[in-house]
Amino acid sequence: MTATLTFNPRNRLAMSTMEYIQSLGVFTITTERPLPKHRRTKANKGVDQQLWNDLKGALREVKSQHEGKQQMQDAYEFLNEL
Repeated sequence: MTATLTFNPRNRLAMSTMEYIQSLGVFTITTERPLPKHRRTKANKGVDQQLWNDLKGALREVKSQHEGKQQMQDAYEFLNEL
């Protein structure tokens, strides 16, 4: 017989319960990850393409700054540019 339990792994009570069930030695626990859903199609619906491209470009700049590949300008330089 197979039973499926779905729980949030961040929930401490759920994790404690799963550890208890596993400690009994009677049950076999196999982990199944849900298939990733395609969020891109939902995210792009109703969004101006130019705005979407600008946001993606801004996120790439922040990522490269965190990786040390690019130096971001400070707030004063940014305000002067506006």
